[in-house]
Amino acid sequence: MIIPLDEYLGIDKLPFKVSIRAMIEIAFLGQNQQSFKRAKEIIKRVYNIDISYVTVMNITKFIGQIVFDYNYME
Repeated sequence: MIIPLDEYLGIDKLPFKVSIRAMIEIAFLGQNQQSFKRAKEIIKRVYNIDISYVTVMNITKFIGQIVFDYNYME
């Protein structure tokens, strides 16, 4: 049986096609830097992953919204 790699890794239904752990790390770096471009550069240098600053921004906003919703649930 052949399974697509996304499905095998369990990221086929996740947004941005990265693991939850990676999303959290990207969001941390995205919110903790002067700019999303700077976060992109750090991710490239530390993890050797080439990601666009727009994706860093989108993941940071996505995770931020989850945290906001969790903190302000009624």
